[in-house]
Amino acid sequence: MRAVAAVTLVLALFAAGCAGEPEADEPLVIDEAASSAPAPSATPSPSLSASARPSAEASTDDKGTAVVVGAMPSGRAQLAAAEAYVDYLKVRSEAFNTVRLDLAALSSVAVGDALQSVQSGVAYRSRKKLHMVGGLEVDVTDVSVRGRTARLTACLSNSTAEANRKGRIVEQDPPPFYRGTADLRRFGPDVWLVSTVDYHEVTGC
Repeated sequence: MRAVAAVTLVLALFAAGCAGEPEADEPLVIDEAASSAPAPSATPSPSLSASARPSAEASTDDKGTAVVVGAMPSGRAQLAAAEAYVDYLKVRSEAFNTVRLDLAALSSVAVGDALQSVQSGVAYRSRKKLHMVGGLEVDVTDVSVRGRTARLTACLSNSTAEANRKGRIVEQDPPPFYRGTADLRRFGPDVWLVSTVDYHEVTGC
């Protein structure tokens, strides 16, 4: 029973599928630099451009969270969608590490359920006094583009874990691999935003 509970906890933490708002004594921290930005919506700002998003190279902060890029597709539209997915994972990882919600950064990479997933994940970690450490290596294995939508599959080599406020790791044996899937919507020639995400534990990919 303990093993089953541990696996369930790990999947819930990684996928950030925990809904709800922070408790009153643990307010959700919103980045002050983004506090003046409009509330996220299903329609991105008309001024949004591909250059406004984070770089698709490895992103690491001073606490050691990182997203490292592996294999990527070669077609222009497929590559643009894959880079948008990587950008989303970077914003997500930083939010889960710092337990701060940068609305401007999040709105530049996500809409709909994918955006709400990060909001819920930050709220959950704030409430539980946790933060994510470690990193991911992302290999995008398939991107199917149809008009203004895309479907993406990726292998995520996982070295993330949840730590408490003292820095102590509180989950045991986090799964080493996930298969990530995502739906994306195109809002410009090379501007893709992630709309839905899912993660499935696998033994290897």
